[in-house]
Amino acid sequence: MKKNEEPYSVIVACDTVIEFNGEIIGKPTDPNDATETLKRLRNNTHNVYTGMALHYHDADQYEEIIEKTIVHFGDVPDRVIDEYVQSGEPLKKAGSYGIGEFGAVFVSGIEGCMPNVVGLPLHRLHQALINKNIL
Repeated sequence: MKKNEEPYSVIVACDTVIEFNGEIIGKPTDPNDATETLKRLRNNTHNVYTGMALHYHDADQYEEIIEKTIVHFGDVPDRVIDEYVQSGEPLKKAGSYGIGEFGAVFVSGIEGCMPNVVGLPLHRLHQALINKNIL
């Protein structure tokens, strides 16, 4: 916010999904689903999409943004996947892993916005707010 200006009301909503071989993968339904998802992703590349909706209350405007990041998984032994799933961490994560937590060890590289994989494409959000002269 710029000095001596009134606050600006913006509502931001986001959700993230994984796309692998043309299939959308959300959060796992149970531990078995998480295990199978991680085994499918290992040694492969997948896309992470975050949809972001912004409502600029004061201007009564709405904007939609979709950000894509390409994620490369390395070779992950079955026992590591099993222990990870038993920890409970992947059960509430799209694609069954959290790149901001232990799941980051599965990732051998990314192309694009790292915060997008966490679930909030910060650069795109920042740019949208600059374009509306909020920042």
